Amino acid sequence: MTLLRGCAELAPTFISIGNHESYLSGNDIELIHSTGVTLLDNSYAALEVKGRRAVIGGLSSGYYTAFRQGKISASESYSEIRRHHKTPEPEIGWLRDFAGADGYHILLMHHPEYISCVPASVELTLSGHAHGGQWRFYDLRTKQWRGVYAPDQGLLPKLTSGIVDGRLIISRGLSNPAFVPRLHNDTEIIYIDSC
Repeated sequence: MTLLRGCAELAPTFISIGNHESYLSGNDIELIHSTGVTLLDNSYAALEVKGRRAVIGGLSSGYYTAFRQGKISASESYSEIRRHHKTPEPEIGWLRDFAGADGYHILLMHHPEYISCVPASVELTLSGHAHGGQWRFYDLRTKQWRGVYAPDQGLLPKLTSGIVDGRLIISRGLSNPAFVPRLHNDTEIIYIDSC
């Protein structure tokens, strides 16, 4: 909450819902709102930046949506959810209105594998979730580093880090919630300079 409050004091701050937010209570959501950030739950907001209109959307994790709809319980661990349920699909009905809104579109989307749901008119999508592939190795064939495993993508995932198709940026993130340590996979904060 201290980080959120500090960010909101510096600049307009937007966050979206990932899979771990299934564990948040209604009181937790109220605390997030009290920090001054804008929480985007399958919704979008517009703001002016240097005289240009930006439209920022947040595509919530399908896990959070399934939890909210009672399809899974908060007491189920992530591994149990993965074992018994297919990765829940996100709610995408609102994306058409978002993509059609006037302005430069930035979509916050926790799961990079949801990119196939995003309209092509959305200029920039930011995601994470894949932890960089946990272990990374240099592929001599493609001459690129690639991940070994990612949640919801399995072995040799395609969407773990970097810029994809010039419109999706995937962060390797800061934490390591997995039991397996990172290998050749530094944590990162991504800074995007729009100038």
